[in-house]
Amino acid sequence: MKLMAAPSIDRAAVERLRAEQVDLHARASQRMMTAMIEAAEVLTPAQREKLAKDMGERHGRGAL
Repeated sequence: MKLMAAPSIDRAAVERLRAEQVDLHARASQRMMTAMIEAAEVLTPAQREKLAKDMGERHGRGAL
């Protein structure tokens, strides 16, 4: 918001910030997916099914 409220708009700075935010989100998403895969690898198929159902319900999307 500081960049948008500045007396003049620095398009390059806004783009750098946008790119940094996209990169942070991508890295966090990748870490989360890796953790989920590693956890799933030690569960039985039935446990994975239950976990997917529980997570889907918790996030309001039904079963994953």
